[in-house]
Amino acid sequence: MATYTDRVEKSVTHYEPGPLPSDTESLGLYTVEELKRLGNVLLNQATFRLERTNVVPDKPRPGDIRYFDGTNADPVGNGIEGLYVYKKGSHWVNVLALDEGTVEITGASGDLALEIDNNVANSANLKIRCDAGSLRSDFYVDNQVHITLKGQRVGILDTSPTYTLDVFGDGRFVQQLTVDAGIACADTVVSRPRFTDYAETVNAIGTKTAAFNIDLEDGNVQTLTMSGGGTFNIGITNALSSHSNSVTILGTNLGSCTATFYAGAHGGGGNKVYWSDGDDTSNNLMTSSGTDVVTFTTFDGGTKFYGFVAGKGMTNS
Repeated sequence: MATYTDRVEKSVTHYEPGPLPSDTESLGLYTVEELKRLGNVLLNQATFRLERTNVVPDKPRPGDIRYFDGTNADPVGNGIEGLYVYKKGSHWVNVLALDEGTVEITGASGDLALEIDNNVANSANLKIRCDAGSLRSDFYVDNQVHITLKGQRVGILDTSPTYTLDVFGDGRFVQQLTVDAGIACADTVVSRPRFTDYAETVNAIGTKTAAFNIDLEDGNVQTLTMSGGGTFNIGITNALSSHSNSVTILGTNLGSCTATFYAGAHGGGGNKVYWSDGDDTSNNLMTSSGTDVVTFTTFDGGTKFYGFVAGKGMTNS
């Protein structure tokens, strides 16, 4: 009895009948097998299952969809297995590729954009755009925040409220930067700044009657009142090591006490502050009842401080 030999399947989404057997005894088996093959094709089409193929069609038509293996069949040259569509304009587009948990969307040429929108009022949406040949990518959020990446530069634009930030890869700002909060530099260098309309924070030390420290980390402009007539030491602390530092004191009744100023903590045994006329205590240098302006400067990070009474007994009468 003759037997029907199964054909090797070339596709599970397209049906082509096999050749008729040469003997009539195999017609029954042939019919059964062909019906099975046809049923499988219809099932795959109903579930939209595409066969993984390793051949790129010679004459594709716009709208053709293939699942290429990315190795033998790699129409866009990205080496990625995935779903491809042939578009008008004679090129394949990789519409979705899954590779090691990463979703890749690749176009053969031209600009590429991905938009995510939940279509709900007052909800965030995201649009990502990559311009062909410009090494530039743009991210839009709610059409208000616009982030641009191009070469070694990053640009951020927000239209509500309006602000613009354009930064080179080495941290240089291209446009004016408006900051609504403080900037902490953590003792790092700020090179070649040019300030317009700047102000300094004034720290109020309060009223002192015994030994204490003037802490430069509290600010470069401070106010101080002394009283009680005591004799004690005042230290100047937290100067930035190996750098020039200064602090200006707006003092009240500084000469009412006999205070000696020291570089470093008041009890740490540091150098006394250097004064131009040799006097080194507040009762000799400053007024006992009035306002003085005194500046302390170091050129070696706080090992030595130099004192200057910029104004003694300040008055406007």
